[in-house]
Parts: sequence; C-alpha cells; structure tokens
Amino acid sequence: FRYTEVDSGRIGELYGAADLLVSAALDESFGMAVVEAMSTGLPVLVHDNPHFRALLGDAVHRVDMAVPGALAAALQRLLSSSPVTPPAQDARAAVARFGWPVLRNAYLDLYRHVAGPRNQTSELN
Repeated sequence: FRYTEVDSGRIGELYGAADLLVSAALDESFGMAVVEAMSTGLPVLVHDNPHFRALLGDAVHRVDMAVPGALAAALQRLLSSSPVTPPAQDARAAVARFGWPVLRNAYLDLYRHVAGPRNQTSELN
C-alpha cells in the first residue's frame, strides 16, 4: 500500500491492520506518527537517538539505523515473534504527554502568549 493522504477517520483502521510502525528517519523533529501508533497499541521501532530516548523512554523498540543491516536484523527479530509487543506495558504515559489533545492545548497556549498584548517595557517594541 502507498498512501499520500489518509482521511483522519481511517488512521485507526490502518494502524490496526499493521504489526509494527517503523520510523526509519535518523533525524526526526518529533514524530507524531509514532505517538499516534502508540495510542492504538501498535508497537513502534525508531532510530536509537537521544531525542527518542528522552521523549519515549522504554515505550518503543529502538535500533541504531545508521549501522548497516541493523534495521533488517531488528525487523527480523521483532517480526519473528507473533504478535509483536511493545517493550513497555505503559506506552500510554508517552501518549498522555504527547497526544493531540495535549499538544493542541499547549500550542494554543503558546500562540495566545505570543500573540497576546505586548509588554510595554519590552526592548522589542
């Protein structure tokens, strides 16, 4: 399958049909797809970097994808066990911190702060 645009109502259905979400990017600004997948209980495999370790802890499978063959070996290992299970039972903690409802409110608060009345003593005025 190749989707370039997915109706938001079908996202859960597509994650439900998957065994594993792989985010193969070596550099990722955040990875909302990772959190979406975790929210459905889908196991996730990401590049082992400080960013994902700090954000997601042990709630995801990690592998150093910069090492040739490491991704293939991890996929073989993970997909040989049926079904693939998340490494930590409580991926919900990461979802609770980074799910859309939480992020939406945080972004709205940020925009309100930035667009709000300017401090008259600011040097930028």
